[in-house]
Amino acid sequence: KLPHAHHRFSRTPLAIPSTPFRDPPRPVRTSASCVVATMGFLKHLLPLMGVCFAVVGASLVVAPQETVSAVYGGKTVAGSLLAWTTRGAFEFGFGMLAIFSRNWGSKERFKIGVVSLVLVGAALGSFYAHADSSGLPPFALTHPPYAALALLFVTLLAALTLNQMEPGIFEADKDGGPRRSTRNRTKRV
Repeated sequence: KLPHAHHRFSRTPLAIPSTPFRDPPRPVRTSASCVVATMGFLKHLLPLMGVCFAVVGASLVVAPQETVSAVYGGKTVAGSLLAWTTRGAFEFGFGMLAIFSRNWGSKERFKIGVVSLVLVGAALGSFYAHADSSGLPPFALTHPPYAALALLFVTLLAALTLNQMEPGIFEADKDGGPRRSTRNRTKRV
């Protein structure tokens, strides 16, 4: 029996002869079963998080006082505009990195996810320790920005855990072994 694949313009399957040099056929979506072939949770979460960070970061650079009052519900303290614009530039760059990570491999996404987890945890700790003295509302998980950061922290932790448990939960494209080069190697004499 020959494996089947769909032609990209047709819904009818095409027979593909099996050869030892051909990769095994990828799973095909059918109405009876829904197979997610290449999409992982972290692959979706990082770009979404990146868009949020990039938008808030850009607005902190352009209009820090208005952004702090709109996002955090506080007022900037005298002399803190430089700190907020610097934070905004960092958030924008970090957000763009998270957006671009969608096209990279799962190992790179995992590293960016770990850094994201550490940074979000550090931001939560910073808000917990210094929110009152910086003109922001006191730290409470009932306040929407703090609750969103806490939810992001838990979601990132879950995404990183699932990323390490794959393939098998959301992805079927990872192989268990190391990558091999396709170049021809020559022996040195």
